[in-house]
This record gives sequence, structure tokens and C-alpha cells, in this order.
Amino acid sequence: MANFWKVHMRYLKNHKRIFDEYNAASKLISIYWSEVGDLNNLVHLSEDRVDTELDSLLKDRHPNESDGTILNWKDSIKYFVWEMEVGDFIMTPAPPNDNRCFLGIIQSGYFFANEDHHRKVDWIAILSRTMLKDKLNNSLGSPRSVTSLNPYREEIGKLILKFG
Repeated sequence: MANFWKVHMRYLKNHKRIFDEYNAASKLISIYWSEVGDLNNLVHLSEDRVDTELDSLLKDRHPNESDGTILNWKDSIKYFVWEMEVGDFIMTPAPPNDNRCFLGIIQSGYFFANEDHHRKVDWIAILSRTMLKDKLNNSLGSPRSVTSLNPYREEIGKLILKFG
């Protein structure tokens, strides 16, 4: 059964990447942490070993961050690289002050290119967040980069049927 995910994309003000262009035109979802590099070399490792390696990579590059922040980052990376699958659904909120979100289906496994972590996606719809029930809408605003939206499976399923 497909899973449902929220992915906060990287959007930078006054930078070469523009949310609509980077999402809709490129058909990619991406997360940051380019400093940890390509994680394909870790895919064969056990979950415990992946935890240890990611922990080390993140702490080495961010020595002043709290253990809680490192854990959140590590979990987001693990979801994106190891737990998401082709056929899973994603929702991506637009940048602050933009009341839209993108709904799509993951079309590829993880890959690293141009210093970013990516997956290909086919976008089903661009939705106004006013269409969403409060709990789902609030989940899209959570600060975590990647999180499960499986508790909202029924609501997202209805959106997929309506717009997909």
C-alpha cells in the first residue's frame, strides 16, 4: 500500500531556484543537506549502521546543533532516502505567504545530483490549502523537512480521486 509524505522543499529568496520552476517544471522533489554528499554508498548498510554514519556526518558538519535537531534531520534524510518508494504520494507546501501545495506521485528512487538529494515526481494537482482540513493543513506547516502523512490517508485519497 502506498504511503503519504510531506516534503518541505528548499526555497531560497533571491536565489536561482524558484519554487514553481523547481517543483512543477523539473518534476523533482529535493531536500537539502548537500554537505553529507551522495548517500547511495550507504544503501547496503544495516539500519543501525546508517544511523551511526548519518549521525557522524551531520555532527561533523554541524557541531553546534543540538542532538534533537540532528535527530530530526537524520530522520528526514532516512525517510527521503530509504523509506519513500515509487508510487508513494507526496504533498509539498509552497513557500510561506503562498497558500498552495503540490500533490504528486513519486516516480523514482533516490538520487544525488547537483549537490542535492532528489526523487522524480509526477504532479497530480496544485491545491489551495484552504481546501484541506485543519489537521492536514497544520501538518503541512510542521518544521520537519520530511514527515509521514499516513494519518491523513483518507483525506488525501479523496483529493487524489477528485484531482488525479
